[in-house]
This record gives sequence, C-alpha cells and structure tokens, in this order.
Amino acid sequence: MAQAQGLAVRVALAGTMTAAWVLAHARAGTTVVPAGAEAAALASVPLGWLGTVAELDRAGTPDMKVRANEDHFATFARWGLRSCGDLAALPRADLHARMGDAGVRLHQAACGEDVVPLTSVDESRHFTDRMVLEWPIDGLEPLSFVLARQCERLVAALERADRGAIAITTQLTLVDKTVHTRVLELPAPLRDARVWRTLVLLDLESHPPPAAIDAVALSLEVTPGHILQGSLFAHAVPSEEDLSTLMARLGALMGESRVGAPLVLDTFDGRQVGMGPFRLRFRGSEVPGFRGSGSGVQRFTGSAPLHRRTAKPEPRKAGSSEPEPGNPRTSEPGEPREP
Repeated sequence: MAQAQGLAVRVALAGTMTAAWVLAHARAGTTVVPAGAEAAALASVPLGWLGTVAELDRAGTPDMKVRANEDHFATFARWGLRSCGDLAALPRADLHARMGDAGVRLHQAACGEDVVPLTSVDESRHFTDRMVLEWPIDGLEPLSFVLARQCERLVAALERADRGAIAITTQLTLVDKTVHTRVLELPAPLRDARVWRTLVLLDLESHPPPAAIDAVALSLEVTPGHILQGSLFAHAVPSEEDLSTLMARLGALMGESRVGAPLVLDTFDGRQVGMGPFRLRFRGSEVPGFRGSGSGVQRFTGSAPLHRRTAKPEPRKAGSSEPEPGNPRTSEPGEPREP
C-alpha cells in the first residue's frame, strides 16, 4: 500500500529501541531481529548511522547532556574503524578513558544497547463526575446536595492520585437542552470538597442558570499536590482555602469587577485606577521584610569589665592582667577594685 502511494517505508523490529532505530535508518524495507541478536545485526552497519542515535536520545532522555558529534566519528576514521562491529569489539573502558561518556554511548549504540528501558507512558487521567437528575431542580439549595456528593467523589480520586485541583469547570445541562458552563480558576492546588462546593455555589449565585437543571457535570484541571510547611519565625498568612472562599464571597456580594488588587497604570492621570486578581505572592518564610536565621535562639555573652590602676598613668592595652615592668599593681587579689 505504501509503495502504491509512492512512499518509502522502513520498518525494523528488534529487542531494543537503539537497534531498531539504527536499522530502520540504515536498511530499506522490513528488518526483523531476533531477541539477543542486536549486536550481530548491527555489526555490518556503517558507523555513520550511529549519528542518528542523538535524536533518539533527545526524545527518550531530554536531560541527557552527552551527545556525539562529528569529531568522534573523525577519530574513529583515524583509528580505522568502519562498521559498528569494529567499534563494538573495542573495550568500553578504554573508550571511556579516551572519549568520555560520549564514547561510551556510541559503544552502547554499536552493541544495540539502550540508555533507558522502554516503559509505557500512562495516559493522562480525566477527573470528571457527571450526575443525571431524576427530576429537574431549580435553585442553589437543592443543587448544593448534588455538588457535595460529586465533590466528595472527586476529592477521593485526587487523594489516590496525589493531585490538587487548580480549575473547576461546571457544566449544567438545562431543561431547554442548553449547557450553562462556568470555569472557576483556583489560586492554588486545592483538595477540599467543602471549599469546592462553596466556591461553585458562590460562582453560580453571581451567574445563575437561566432554566432548571437536568444534569450536573464537574471537571477538574489538576496538578501534582504540594506539601506546605509553615514557618515558626514568619508572619502568619491566610491559607489558600480561606482566601479563595473570602474572595468568592466578596465577588458574589460586590461584583467581580469590584474585588481585586490595585494596579499601577502607565498614565499621567492620577484618577485612573486599575484592578487585577488578588493573589498572595509569598508564603511562610518568604514574607517581605522577614530576615530569619538558621537558629531561633541566640546566646549573647558580655565581657567582664577590666579594672587596672598604675602608678604612672599611661595608655595601656586592655585585656592584659599581668603587670608590666615599672608599673606594679597597687591592688592585691581579693581586694575591691576602684573603677
């Protein structure tokens, strides 16, 4: 079929990704390599085809810093190496001593070895809960009971996956077959069913659906959960849950356009005022103005005063208790000293 369409297709099946990758580039048609015979199948392949391994390494191991370049292949040509079998016959330890990690990677590719094993990638999970109602509901109070059950199930799913919600999408299927959709952005990853329900209800209170509700669906946009350790030496700040609930209540009471943080506008008119979303830019020990140290308790010891009296008033160094020649001490040990 590919030939009928004028396409040149190369297929290689092998026990390792590296062997299949190099053989697919070097040989036309279909190549099948039995398990364990990767080095033998690559023995006759010219060394130049190992340059394609760099693209495979970038896709499989993005953090890998070692890449082969043209200088390595020029060195192999000076050594008289022509095929992958010639390179595979060299001791790997000697290659590492002369060419570093790049030489080791090329030796692994010539032997058909992978840097990392082939592992399957899990599909991204979708955290969605949908409930079809037996009878249409009209009002936020009966809707709150439905949202409570849905939020509890979603929280249980997030706890098992160690995730936190950063956005909640509410889709209400109405009796007139329309869908009322609201997207609620959260200031931080949250995993609290009561806070979710309160925020969704307050948002629907500001933007109520135009008809009765037949079905309710909640979808979450998630991110890996985080652990926040409070500081003993910093000013206390409100939690993300309390802040989200407070901002939602103020928005429902005053209007979303009247709640936020003031912004400085680039204008000469001092009467112009900008408004943006209110977010905490610090937490814990990152409170502005706080300069904490590693220890919470420091010990300060003061030095005892030194009293000396000499027969000849001359400037002397403080800190020495031994009398100098020609300047005998006039006070004996145990006698009170005069300041």
